[in-house]
Amino acid sequence: NFKKQKKKEIERYWNLRQKGKGNYEDSRIAANIKNKIKSNYKNIIFLHIFRDSPFADIDRSRIFADYISWIEQTLDILKFSKEDWLLRLHPSYKRWGENQHTTLNKIILRNFNGELPKNIRIEDNVNSNYEILKNAKRVVTFNGTSHLEAACFGIKPILISNAMLNLLEKNYVIKPNNLSQYREVLLKKSVSNFFKLNNSKIFMSKKIMYIREKAL
Repeated sequence: NFKKQKKKEIERYWNLRQKGKGNYEDSRIAANIKNKIKSNYKNIIFLHIFRDSPFADIDRSRIFADYISWIEQTLDILKFSKEDWLLRLHPSYKRWGENQHTTLNKIILRNFNGELPKNIRIEDNVNSNYEILKNAKRVVTFNGTSHLEAACFGIKPILISNAMLNLLEKNYVIKPNNLSQYREVLLKKSVSNFFKLNNSKIFMSKKIMYIREKAL
């Protein structure tokens, strides 16, 4: 049966991808990071390369113009969160010749007198994306590949700007229309069913990942 075979092939690719054998280079780097400490954060923010321009995609409905204002205002909201958050540096930032710590330190200095709120931790790639996503309940990204990975793990990602998944299936993601909506989804309890995708949506996300990296 062709359908069954295709389903098997999609699941096989997803399993290979988790082992760092996917077709997309950044995903291989992110998957091959050796897990140094157990990650059990429920709330993850996946950072972008700051110097990579978000203006390649013009999305007039997005609520932040760039990565810096996104992180500044996100951190400003998260200080009111009753949960712990992980700020995950981009796995390829060094290859881009960028020191993300420097940029973050400037943001923290400007907004928090040099000290991040106690419920936020910066993680510099001590775990693979998969190790992090296994225990996550809520994932936030501007429009990175991690939104698709999160969906494959059954998490409905929070997106700022258009990305593959919401252009194909807009009810698979949470894309706030304004700042107060964004604030609401960040301060909601992470265990809420609001952030969960059902099995058919999970499979569809894996299928989109497969098509994007294998077929295109």
